[in-house]
Amino acid sequence: MIHDWSGAVFLPDVKLDDVMQVLDDYSRYPDFYKDLVMKSKLLEQSPDREKVTLLMMQKVFSVAAAVEIDDDIQIKRLDPDRAYTLSDSVQVREISDFGTANQHAFPEGHGPGYIWRTVTITRLEQRDGGVYAEMEIIAMSRGIPFTLRWPIKPLAERVPRSLMLATLRDTRDAVRQECKTRNGQPTLGGLK
Repeated sequence: MIHDWSGAVFLPDVKLDDVMQVLDDYSRYPDFYKDLVMKSKLLEQSPDREKVTLLMMQKVFSVAAAVEIDDDIQIKRLDPDRAYTLSDSVQVREISDFGTANQHAFPEGHGPGYIWRTVTITRLEQRDGGVYAEMEIIAMSRGIPFTLRWPIKPLAERVPRSLMLATLRDTRDAVRQECKTRNGQPTLGGLK
């Protein structure tokens, strides 16, 4: 199955560099993307390329789908006001029994097949007093046997869409929070 989802968000009163700074701060992804990213690690970095490992988890109908993804990310700065990133999964390992003592990674290409390949394109443009962020996630999952469709299909269909919407929302919130902190503006109990 191929899942292709697109979404966009406008971040008012911020600059492109503010957004890029949050997107490049992998050590803080578990803080920025609390409900999605459990662990993140930057493996390599150059001005136009990054390699990162992310452990992500999403719950749907009390079923936890957890995957560890190694991504190769290309970064293109087109001009001072426009940039995009292209993130391609190099390796995807599904995690069985996530959060339990029996937790273990399946070998690549094995497991339930919720997600076995992803490509994410993020386009950013600074204009109109803020930054427009557009994201497209293309994910592939295995076909689901008829007998398992009732419990598995909703998970396989919702994970990529939920991932995209949560990432856009959390990126917006993280950029707002970072800008407020940098400008010395207090926040009340985490409220923005």
